[in-house]
Amino acid sequence: MRPLCVSIALVGAMIGLAACSDPAIRLYQPRTGMVATCDVNRAVNFGPRANERCAQEFEQQGYVRGSPPPAR
Repeated sequence: MRPLCVSIALVGAMIGLAACSDPAIRLYQPRTGMVATCDVNRAVNFGPRANERCAQEFEQQGYVRGSPPPAR
């Protein structure tokens, strides 16, 4: 019975972490059309604003936030 309680507690903790994760940030590179999504898994990276830091790294490489414009 004890392993079941531990498993239930771990599942509850993972759901809690997923619920408070930052929203994903989508970016694109205007020159090449490449698309990137910053959606850092909170179970792996507990730092605050991990998605924001990820997006800033892409912006330093020329990416802009949002989805690319539709093809002509």
